[in-house]
Amino acid sequence: MISANCGPFVSVPIGQQTICAKNAPGETDPGGTMKSLSVAILIALAVSGLFFTIFHLFGVGSQVAAPLASSSLGLITFIHDKVDKAFSSGKSRVSPGIVPVSGFDIHWPFMLVYVILISVAVCELSSFIYGALAEFSSSLARIYDSAPDAFLETTAMLSIPAVAWGIFLLGRWVGIRTAKAGYWILPLGFAMGRAIEILAMYRFVPEARPSLTMAFDTKIGLISTTALGFFVIGCGEFGVWRGDRIRFGAYFNSLLKHVSGSTRQTLLSMTYEEAKNTKVPTT
Repeated sequence: MISANCGPFVSVPIGQQTICAKNAPGETDPGGTMKSLSVAILIALAVSGLFFTIFHLFGVGSQVAAPLASSSLGLITFIHDKVDKAFSSGKSRVSPGIVPVSGFDIHWPFMLVYVILISVAVCELSSFIYGALAEFSSSLARIYDSAPDAFLETTAMLSIPAVAWGIFLLGRWVGIRTAKAGYWILPLGFAMGRAIEILAMYRFVPEARPSLTMAFDTKIGLISTTALGFFVIGCGEFGVWRGDRIRFGAYFNSLLKHVSGSTRQTLLSMTYEEAKNTKVPTT
């Protein structure tokens, strides 16, 4: 075989020759991906800001407009996928296509950014639902001269399982695409996302400041907020565990999408026969 001195590049064997490539087969350029991620973040923030401006022009209050606009940050993976393909000639780290199992993972810096922004989107979407219902209850109060406090309390309680379910699904995807690294990426990203969300709401939505500070003013409020945070993170960690357990099945399923129906059936039949003939050791 004819070898080549590739220096900082990767040696890729092709037949009897070796060529120099910038990336190994199935991998994308980390530098290019980082640039595309920066562009995707700017686009996501611009979309969120545009939505917020439009809602304000139509007279929507900040307590409803801000959460609804911020929930668009959950589109970060979709936006990055499109931008990454445009920058990398059709290749993307989000939806890698046909790659070896090592190329199926998403590098932790990118996944951390995804978790931060999607966590904000999940929590803000829940806040939007609560804010919209609060506006509705205020309208009822003006009509019936009473504030339906029980309705608001029930709505607030229902928002907790909604957030927990959303973070569980996020953790499941993180576990599939990062394996064991998801156990620290998920809680760190969620905590950073919540901190950014609270600071942004405190700065740009003055109406929300009383409710934000109320959760930390008293000892009971601080304990309740902390316990709720640990509960949501626990749901996310459970999702990571579930995702890690089905990781190889998800990878195999991603490959099956690129083969014909007959080939898919043949592979499944072969797997079934192999599993049937494998003796399970007894203890």
